[in-house]
Amino acid sequence: LRSGNPAGDDVLRHAVDQTVKLASPQLAKKVSVKLSALATSYENAGGEDNQVKALYVHSLVMEVIEAGFSKESAEFATALGNMATTMVGMDKVRDALPVFQSALEIDQRVYGDEDLAVATDHFNIGFVQSKLGLFQEAADSFEASATIRAAQLGEESEETAQARQRAAKAHKSAGVAAAAKS
Repeated sequence: LRSGNPAGDDVLRHAVDQTVKLASPQLAKKVSVKLSALATSYENAGGEDNQVKALYVHSLVMEVIEAGFSKESAEFATALGNMATTMVGMDKVRDALPVFQSALEIDQRVYGDEDLAVATDHFNIGFVQSKLGLFQEAADSFEASATIRAAQLGEESEETAQARQRAAKAHKSAGVAAAAKS
């Protein structure tokens, strides 16, 4: 498939297929944790080839989670976020944005609007929007993250401060961009 090791790829594909066939949440959890660790090891190894391998393994994680849980589960949202993070690392920022947005939508349905997972999704979306030059949208996303973090962790938490700093920077960049257009 993608690793350059056809025998290893066959074993990996077979394990995923068997997990999908059984559709057991317990097995899906175990297999997805192992696959996520494999994806992380590829990411940490660096290099474009390893990033492609990591992205492929993330797609397998999503397949396993969908079978064992559903596309509407918190586990699936986490897998989407992990995949999108890998995409950002590969400079596929524009492609990562809708993936992060899907993770946010799922987490909002699962947890509601005030959960830390939702705050993380907003933060990740803001990061990508900043990279795309969508500064006002990024500021709004960082503010949403900061509001949730302040409510859950306190105004003085490091996570809240980080989101507020990113929001301020995005607001400033939005103003500079607007002034440049004038």
